[in-house]
Amino acid sequence: MILYHGTNADFGEIDLRKSKPNKDFGQGFYLSREYAQAPMNEKEQMKLDMVRHLALRLMDDDPQLTMEQALGTVINSDTYQRLQREVTGFYHQSPGYVYSFLRNELKTARVS
Repeated sequence: MILYHGTNADFGEIDLRKSKPNKDFGQGFYLSREYAQAPMNEKEQMKLDMVRHLALRLMDDDPQLTMEQALGTVINSDTYQRLQREVTGFYHQSPGYVYSFLRNELKTARVS
């Protein structure tokens, strides 16, 4: 079986001490059978981090939300679509700034 690991760093062995405990699914070494899922450039990582931050902010605002519900809300939003378009530059803005767009969208059912 061939497995792929997406990283922009060279490494010779797996060292879990170098993994970050507060990223995506927690501390660990993640692999994929799909090559297309493994490589991740810095912009894509920044977009994923933003999605996580937005979901966590939704959960802070509504403690009844689960992570799955919060992620679903983010991913199904127009704000998420804007985040995916590099021309908006949302991926390198502060989470608070991008969350203001999501919050407005959810309150008014439109994008500002």
